[in-house]
This record gives sequence, C-alpha cells and structure tokens, in this order.
Amino acid sequence: MIMKKSFTTIAMLLGTLFVMKAADLPLDFETGTFEWTNFDGGEVTVIDNPQSSGINTSTKVAQMIKSAGQTWGGSFLSLDNPIDFSSDNTFTMKVFSPRTGAKVLLKVENADDGNIAYEREVETTVAGEWEELTFDFSLIDNTQSYQKVVIIFDNGTMGDGSADFTFLFDDIALSYEAPTLEAPALPFDFESENVDYTFNDFDGGAMTVIDNPQVSGINTSSKVAQMVKGAGQVWGGSWIALGDPIDLSISKMFSMKVFAPRTGAKVLLKLENATDGSVFMELEAETTVANEWEELMYDFSAIDESKSYQKLVFIIDNGTVGDGSANWTFLLDDIMQKTDNTSVEPGTASAVSVYAAHGQLILNGLDDHIDGTVSVYDLTGREIMSRKIADSQATMEMDGKGIFIVRITDRTNRDVVSKKVYAY
Repeated sequence: MIMKKSFTTIAMLLGTLFVMKAADLPLDFETGTFEWTNFDGGEVTVIDNPQSSGINTSTKVAQMIKSAGQTWGGSFLSLDNPIDFSSDNTFTMKVFSPRTGAKVLLKVENADDGNIAYEREVETTVAGEWEELTFDFSLIDNTQSYQKVVIIFDNGTMGDGSADFTFLFDDIALSYEAPTLEAPALPFDFESENVDYTFNDFDGGAMTVIDNPQVSGINTSSKVAQMVKGAGQVWGGSWIALGDPIDLSISKMFSMKVFAPRTGAKVLLKLENATDGSVFMELEAETTVANEWEELMYDFSAIDESKSYQKLVFIIDNGTVGDGSANWTFLLDDIMQKTDNTSVEPGTASAVSVYAAHGQLILNGLDDHIDGTVSVYDLTGREIMSRKIADSQATMEMDGKGIFIVRITDRTNRDVVSKKVYAY
C-alpha cells in the first residue's frame, strides 16, 4: 500500500513536470497539456501530426481553425514564466499552410496588461508543405514582462472554418540572430534602426549617430549624425557607402540640416565613385547661424552624369585642423536630394511646392489659391515681384540667388502660405 502510494506520488510529480515544461519555450507539443485560450473565431487544438513530412516529422502539432467571428480571431497560450529576451531576439515557427501569402501573426503579451505587447507578422511562401517562418523581435522592449504567446492567422480577414482556414504550426522557439541591416540610401534621416549607418572616419574626423541633443526649430527628429573633428589632417572627415549609386535623375540639388557651434563654418559634401576616388564632385556651404538648425543647399548640376557615385563624404572646415572641442562638434541630419527647395514657416503647412532654380520660380499645387497672389520678398522684407494666380501651376522669371520668402494669398488677400526658398 505504501509502495503504491509512492508510485502514485511520483507519477503526479512527473505529470506536473511535464505540464511545466509544456508551458515554457520552446513549444513542441510532444508532451504535457496545452491550455490554449481561443478568441473571436480562432480555435487551437493539439493533434497527431497529419502532415509528417519535410522539415517536420514530429508526432504532435498544433492546429488552428479560423471560423467566422472577428477578423482578428486567434488563440493564446499562457506560459509559466516570462520570456527571456535578454539575449535572444528571434522567434522561429514551423507552419503548414493551405495557401501561399497567408499572414501569420506572432505576438507576445504581458500577463496582466494587454497594452504591453509586441507583434510581428510574416507571410507563408509555400502551400501544402512545412516551412519555418522567422519573426524578428530585436526591437522589443525587454525591460517589460511577457508571459503570453498569441497566434493569429490572416489578421484582418474573416475565417470560414474551411480547409482554406485550417493551419498547422509547431516548434515555436526563441534564439539569437544578428539583425540584418539594410544598406543606406538617400534620404538620410538616421531614424531607422534597420539601416546600417556605418561611417568610415579618416584623419581626425569622427561621425556617429546619436539621440538629437538639439530638438528645436526646423529639426525635431529623434536621431542625428554628430561629426567631431579632432587633431589629424586638415581634411579630416568621414564617408559612408550607399547600397546603390545615387539616382541623379531625381535631383542634383542636395540639402542638409546642420547645427553648427559658429557661423562661417564650411561644410563640405562630396559625391564619390565607390572604387575610383578620382571620380567625384564636392561642394562647400557656409553656416550662417550658430547654435541653431539651418538647411544648407548644394547644387550638383555640373556633375558628370556619365559616372556613378556611391559614396557621400563629409568634411568640416576643410583646410583647418580640428581640436575635438565643442567648437569642432557639428550635428548633421536630413541629407537628401531636393525636389522642392522650400522650407515651410512655422504654422503654415501647405501642399504647395515651390522650386527656384536657374532664374525661374516654379510653383505647383495652387488649386486652393486660384485668383490669389504670389509675392516674393528678400530677407529685408523688400518685395521683389508679385503676380496673380490663374492656374494650379505657375512659372515666374526671377533674378538673383540666395534665400527669399514666397508668400501666397487667397482672393481676399489673406496670407495663407509663407515659404522660405533657396534660389540657385
């Protein structure tokens, strides 16, 4: 009797261990009990593998049937312990789908607060065959706690319970995978964590991407590039390689936002061939304000378009050795090809685009201002020209280069648009 009781106790303990194992990652559904909580038309059950083939010959799998309910119908499983994202960042899951292009959503959620969650969605690429899908969780906030695993197939589409909405999944596991970064391409705003902003410093220049320490004026973005010019050579700077050659058919006018510690600093932008350093064109623009963001313009209209350019080179005050101090610390951002060389004055957002180049002022999107007036002023406030608006587009002859203010009024002479334009 005592021996029988002991065997019973051991069996109960082993059963408990199996359940505990089943409620933690990785999930292979081979042993234990799995209490999935179904919602809004989704239904998960653990069954014998009806498709033992290819990459999945396991005995047990989970089956999801999505029936009519809500378009987000699915199911979740509560784990015994929070998921450890401290070192692992990538989920894999084997899926057997009846069709290609089916969306598979994997979500992790806090046990008590559904607002603390992170989800990724990928699509199936084969039908009637097991495949392993990968879900990138590298951007998850791992300071939070996540104990729920949520599965939704075709989020946004109502299921009908048919074979077309019957899916198998298995082997949900978490591992580490180095994130695949995209090659950089214009425009550069430094905001994406998926882009490889690797700068190549030379001769005293040092460029890094940092949190924007000067959120103000025309630049309230989160990330910027910082250039510190230390002792080295007078040409010390940094360069970055693009994934593809610059498409000069978009525009040969480039712009860059700069926060400089002083006025009159020369900021050099150079376009260079990836393999032949003798193929390049470089231009300099001088800062006109200190401790304030401004947009500098670079006119590459004279560049040799028969060549290709895959590198951007940056140099501060070429010809002078830096010392690494605050006086040699600059912020750069929003490096782009300018198709509309205007900046909107605060509080005057408008769909109107204005471009000034080679003696012409070109305006588009004037539909809401027909019968109004477009006026151009220099920075002293002197009116240079004025013209009535008769169409949604307008081209005006304009002498001079530099910065001008373009104001557009409606038919009641109310000032509705004010833009700063750089004419070159």
